[in-house]
Amino acid sequence: MTGATGYRIDVSANNTFSSYVSGWQNFDAGNVTSVAVTGLSASTDYYYRVRAYSANGTSANSATITVTTAVQPPPPAPAASAATSITNTGFNANWSQAAGATGYLIDVSTTSAFSSYVTGWKSKDVGNVTSVAVGGLQPGTTYYYRVRAYNNTGPGPDSKTISVTTTNLRFAGLTNISARAFAGSGGETLIIGFYISGTAPKTLIIRGVGPELGLPPFNLPNVVTNPSLLVYKGQSQIASNDDWDSSLAPDFVTVGAFALTPGSKDAALKITLDPGLYSVLLLNSGPVAQAIIEVYDLSKNPDSHLSNVSCRLKLYANQTIILGSYLENKTVPLLLRNVGPSLNAYDPTLVTLPDPFLRLYSGSTEIGSNDDWDISLEPYFQQAGAFPLTEGSTDSAMRPTLGTGGITVHATGKGGEGVTLVELYDPN
Repeated sequence: MTGATGYRIDVSANNTFSSYVSGWQNFDAGNVTSVAVTGLSASTDYYYRVRAYSANGTSANSATITVTTAVQPPPPAPAASAATSITNTGFNANWSQAAGATGYLIDVSTTSAFSSYVTGWKSKDVGNVTSVAVGGLQPGTTYYYRVRAYNNTGPGPDSKTISVTTTNLRFAGLTNISARAFAGSGGETLIIGFYISGTAPKTLIIRGVGPELGLPPFNLPNVVTNPSLLVYKGQSQIASNDDWDSSLAPDFVTVGAFALTPGSKDAALKITLDPGLYSVLLLNSGPVAQAIIEVYDLSKNPDSHLSNVSCRLKLYANQTIILGSYLENKTVPLLLRNVGPSLNAYDPTLVTLPDPFLRLYSGSTEIGSNDDWDISLEPYFQQAGAFPLTEGSTDSAMRPTLGTGGITVHATGKGGEGVTLVELYDPN
């Protein structure tokens, strides 16, 4: 405009100019004929008018001009990143902020093509965040996720697909059991029983060790020179071994068992067993001598557990039965018993150990002991499925609460000799 020294502009979202876009009421644009108006909303009608000014004053408003801002494009694809906090039932899905996004949609599937979706996770709106916890999933399963950013216009393109595998269920329970004692033949045969609870088969390493115990670092005197193993379910023999096979050596490493000397006369076998009650006999054709029976859980599948172990043997004066076990990822009360006199309720002719005694060790540290059992333990016998003890008997029993780690139960007598039954129950 001739004579103008500058221009003022109003911008409003309504044609009556009853309100103004922030900063754009009587905005002094200077002596120009164009100005950029920014910070507006997409797809919206705006109105502007202009006035010229000079030293002589300000002109009337120009005609009102209407302009519609362009449609806002959808946001770009966010950059999806690796899942974190992975468990057996879920994970955290992660991605970076996409420019212009007001929220995000996520898909989760068990197929990389997203031909199906995890229930509730198809285009799930998680809001304006860059991480979300995905839960309720299956253990040991591979899942896939992708993310889309959205704004007022709609969603943008998919991110890259991220794969994640949930962890397997963590095993918790007894991972190995053992019994070390003097083993002979006939009535002095070393026998242990164990029970597999649950619903799934369990693969075990079972060993009968004698010769190795006489070598460093054990250096035990008077060991069984040529043990063999028999495994029974009920009255049926289901497996046996005389001399162990070297192909089992990697499995010994896996379960944490000490190595056996190649070519030794020790016995060992690998076997998969259904849930149920089993017994293992260590045969010794020589004189009574020391040996150990070991049972290791190789599979550690969480759907079945070693839930108890027992050892019945004739115990002589100054002899000890050592029952060992290792508890993993679990803190529970275990039931321990050394039963002599109460066995006469089932076999009156049996010469039993007259006064059994228990000591409990963690490593070389004694952490508990019992001489005569207490009647308050009776409900726990029932819970564990253990037979009742004769009230007032000199049998021993205890119920310590133990956590992850190895323990040994030393079962002895306080005088005399006779048959005793040493038991360890994990009833939980």
